[in-house]
Amino acid sequence: MKKPEIPEELKPTSISFRTAFWIVFAIHAIIGVGFAASPVINAKVKENKKQIEEDKKLLEEPAPVYVGVPEATPVPSPTPAPTPVPVATPKQTPGSDWPHAKQPQVKKVNTLVKEYTVMPGDTFYSIVRKYRLNPIKLQKLNNISDVNKLAAGQRLKFL
Repeated sequence: MKKPEIPEELKPTSISFRTAFWIVFAIHAIIGVGFAASPVINAKVKENKKQIEEDKKLLEEPAPVYVGVPEATPVPSPTPAPTPVPVATPKQTPGSDWPHAKQPQVKKVNTLVKEYTVMPGDTFYSIVRKYRLNPIKLQKLNNISDVNKLAAGQRLKFL
């Protein structure tokens, strides 16, 4: 029995040693890169898991109460103001300083100002986050030039 002839394009061809070397080298390089990148990938996965755990803890904590300036609510005017009744003005005598009398100084008291005493371990931004404050306004209100230099016992005012 005679063997069937194999067409020329289907016959196996030989490759050079050089080609075989580079093919094997490429395969090893690809596998090696996979193993070399493995610790980096594992570190990223651990970091992501840690971040997810921190996020879960933050979500489970009760939301802090907003301490700030309440929004103004419009108040309807009850009735039109009554017309003023003319009042007799006092007569000026030579010794009186009636038209130029000093008005008593009225001190403005803002009851919405709160104070916070900085504790050891507090940072400017942890306080901002804790009380949901505007960092720029807090910095200006307390004349803080460097937010990284808060001292324990320092009192901060905020609205």
